[in-house]
This record gives sequence, C-alpha cells and structure tokens, in this order.
Amino acid sequence: MSQTLAESPESSLSPWARWLPWLIGLSFALGFVPLGYLDGSAALLQRPDGDFIQHQTGIVGYLRDGWHWPLFHTRLLDAPQGSSLVFMDALPGPSLLAKLVLTLTGIEIPVLGWWIFAVYLLQPVGMARLLRALGVTAALPLLAGSLIALACSWFLWRFGHSALNGHFLLLFGLAWAVEAGRGADPRPALTRLGLLALGCLFIHAYLFAMNAALFVLLAAGLALGRRVAWTWALAALALWLAATAGAMALLGYFEFSKSLGGYGLYSMNLLSPFVPQMSGLWPDFAQQLWTPDRPPMGDWQVIAGVMPPPGAGDMLDATYGQYEGYAWFGFGLWPLLALALALGWRGLPGQARRHWPLLLATLGMAFYAASPRFWVAYGPWFWLDIFPDALKAFRSNGRFVWPLVYLLAAAAVAGVAPRLGRRWVAGALVVLTLVQLADARLWYDRLWRLLRSETTFVLAAETWRPVIAAHERVLVQTKLFCRGTDWEVVRQAALHAAEVGRPIDEMHISRGRDHNCRGEALSLVGFRPPPRSLLILSGAFHRFLAGLLPPDVTASCRGFDGGLACSDLWDELEAAGTAIPR
Repeated sequence: MSQTLAESPESSLSPWARWLPWLIGLSFALGFVPLGYLDGSAALLQRPDGDFIQHQTGIVGYLRDGWHWPLFHTRLLDAPQGSSLVFMDALPGPSLLAKLVLTLTGIEIPVLGWWIFAVYLLQPVGMARLLRALGVTAALPLLAGSLIALACSWFLWRFGHSALNGHFLLLFGLAWAVEAGRGADPRPALTRLGLLALGCLFIHAYLFAMNAALFVLLAAGLALGRRVAWTWALAALALWLAATAGAMALLGYFEFSKSLGGYGLYSMNLLSPFVPQMSGLWPDFAQQLWTPDRPPMGDWQVIAGVMPPPGAGDMLDATYGQYEGYAWFGFGLWPLLALALALGWRGLPGQARRHWPLLLATLGMAFYAASPRFWVAYGPWFWLDIFPDALKAFRSNGRFVWPLVYLLAAAAVAGVAPRLGRRWVAGALVVLTLVQLADARLWYDRLWRLLRSETTFVLAAETWRPVIAAHERVLVQTKLFCRGTDWEVVRQAALHAAEVGRPIDEMHISRGRDHNCRGEALSLVGFRPPPRSLLILSGAFHRFLAGLLPPDVTASCRGFDGGLACSDLWDELEAAGTAIPR
C-alpha cells in the first residue's frame, strides 16, 4: 500500500476524490430510479410485484397501525397476533423513522422508494470507503472502484430483495475491518464495525450476520495477535452481545424460531464466481457450456415456487436454488485482479499476516456459502456438514460469498493503484473498468425495465380498497404455503387491507407459523364469519371451500377472477356504489 500504518488515507484525500463517489452514485440513482419512487407514485410502489409486495405491505401496515410492543410489531397483518417487520423484510429502522415523521407531522414518506434510491446512491460511496481503507487516495482508482461497485453482478441481481440490496453496509463493514487490521490502534475501527453490525439488525438479518462475523472474528484475532488487550476484547464482545440480544428482542426476532428450510438448497455453486453467467459480453455462456442434469423438483419446491426468477436462466444452478449464490466476478475484474497480483505479489505475505482475521472471516463465509454439498457445475464434489443448526437458519447460505468477492474486487483496484505512474497500468485500469461495465449490460437492461414495470392486479385497488375499508376485518382461505393457494390474490388482499388500515389474518411472513392446511380448511364447516367481516376464498379449491360453509353464508359470496368474496354487507355496499361487480 502507498500509506504506512501510521498515516491516514483521509489526510491526503483531495476534495475532488472525496466527492467523486457521491457524484457517481447520485448520477446513477437519478439516471435509473424514476422520481416517482421519491414521492410514492411509481407503479412498482402502487402495484408491487414479486417480493416487493411483501416489503411494501409490511411497511404500509406498520405505518397505518398504532404503536405496539415490541416496537416493530404490527397487528394489522397476520391478525390477530400480528408479526414483526423483520419477518417481512420491511426495513424496520427506516420504517420506524417514517412512522415517527408521520406521527409528528402527518407527512408519509415512501420508505421503499427512498431506500431503493439510497441503495444505488451509497453503493459507490461504500466501495470508495473500502478503497481508502486500503490506502487508495488518487482520483482515478477511486473513480474506477466506484464504477465497478455499480457493475458487480451479484449486487445488480439483488434488485427485488429490497433490504438485502443494501450492500453498501457490507462495504463499510469491510472498510472498518481493514482499518482495524492496519491501524496503529484498531479499537476505534473495531467499535464502528460492531455498531454497524448492530445497526444492520434494523435492516436485514443477513447483512447483520456478515458484519457480525467480521466483528467477532476480528476482535478475537486482534486479541490473539496482541493488537488489543484480551480484557478489552472480551468486554467489547460481552457488551456487543448484550446489545445485540436487546435489539433482537426489541425488533421481535424471537417471535418465531421456525425456519422454512433450504440450507444447502440455496447454496453457492463452486464455479459461480468463475463461469460467465448473465454476461453482457458472452450471453448464455453457462447454458451453452452445460446442459443441466438435475432431479425433478419435489412437492415442497413446487409449492414454494423454488425456481430462478425470470431473466435468470443463464446461471449455474444444480439445486433449483443456487441463484442465491450467484457471484460471477466479471470479465473486467478477473484480469484486473490478475494484474494486481502480478504487480504486487511480493507484498502478499505481509498483507496476509496483517489481515489474517479478515481473510479467515471472508473465506469462512464463502465456505459456508457453498456448504454442505459442494457442487461443481451440475456434479456434487463432496459433502461436509459441519455447521451448527443455529447457522442453518440462514437458509440462503449462498449469499455469504458477498464479503469475499467485494474484498477481492476492492483489492484488485487497490493493487494497481500505487503503480498508476506507469501509463500502461493506468490504461489497463480504465479499459478493464469499461469492460466490467459492458459485462453488466444485461443487468442494467433488467434494472431499467424492472424499475419501470407495471403490474395488473387481480384485485384492482380502486374496486377492492373501498370494499375492504367498509369491513372491520379480512379473513382468507386457503393460507399461503398451502397447496392450491392463489398467492397473488392473498398478497394483494393483504396490501389493500394494510392501505386502508384493516386487519387481515394472513401475510407473507418469511419465518411464519406452521399452518395445518387441511385442518384450517375443514374449520370452514359450519363457519359463520363475524359481522362486518370479508371472507376471501381463493385458489384451486375455492369452490370446494365454499361448499363447506352454511348455505346462507355461501349465498352471500360473490365471484371474482380466481375466487369468492363473502360478506354480509353487499346490499349496503351496492347502495353506496362500492361493491365488487357481480
């Protein structure tokens, strides 16, 4: 590195280099994200699709509900017991701030839209912070790193998982981990890393787990290396664990202990970083190279919809879930990393000794990402199940490769930065950055299209929200994750109920309760909904379910595309002109 351990990269940073990543992030965010995301008018916020509808419903339900304990609990969704925002990926921290603003001023902030904007704004800022921690202060490598951060395929692929898309939090975590390893006094950077990990609990559990692993292993490693006193390290870990447990209780993480399963199914293919997939420079490479030879999906996988989302067909996926471990490094980054190694290989042993806790943490997470059945393309290499059950709660373990690939991407840029005085090195950095941007072309096309996508709801808002608002509650059958359920009907009904502030007894919850599907269906025998309740029967078996109800209740049911809606208020609603069409 160009700086000694005693020097701070910040001290030699020019104002231009300092603000350049912010300008790049702002330009990208303004160029890609329509302004409707900032005022809430974007189609994807009004009629969200895919996982967005889960996130938006959770946020809206929380804002429309009163205050409860735990603080991030809403009783409008999955009523009457309700659930926490953390199980809906509904950005608990930002949603709390928005709820405080709404309570104090009456102004409603479109949380999801602002978060999407912030994700792309802060991505290059986080990478620049990591590069500065690695000793980079010149404008050209900071410019290259900022652009590369917005061309990382594993980042662009995450659009749709809103909270999880906050990769800038990983980049800041890696930056402070590097600073702790190279600074004369590692305690300030280590403290910032611990606080960041704690803060990630208020965004997404996976981001917390990755930064928490960095913090714990770094604290232990620095104590072993006598960089910090054991007493300080143990006290810091004890305080951090107590604060983490308190924050998890506050957030409602202990409401459910059930996991949906999937550890190993949603793993990383060992060739994922090396084989071009969804490449703008070599489209369909993975499909041309290998013909998938996979067993047929089981019933659980069919019910849960375990298939790569549209547009992700060109991926190595031996389990129907390894798209979660997608990590193609890029046609620009691989040559850049090779160049950095060729130019600076003599310094590698010293860097490895200095940063061994960070390397151990990132390599360990990558190993976990590929476990327990290590696949090479479509053939299993070996099986090694060594992780405790507590870690298997992170069922999409393939995601844990992200810290390693981000560290390698930053190291590739930082490795050539001290040698930019050679014109050919600077030229290579510029060319390979442009190559990486070109390689991400398909992801840019996808991001542009999805940010402007328009969804047609089965339950049109202008028809259904007045109907739901006229009732005191909404009941649905069949439940999500039961065979034959129409997911879109149930999730759209939940969003409409949240928008008008009415409780609904179902919600897409990532760690929800087990449903006795057959028993709950049979509970409709002789069932009479409470007065002023809207009962929605949807999915493949809705007519069978209606036959279980008393005849007079069945007579109060009206058909819609994909189901029946039963209510004792149809006459009243017709008189008001708000009933669903016959």
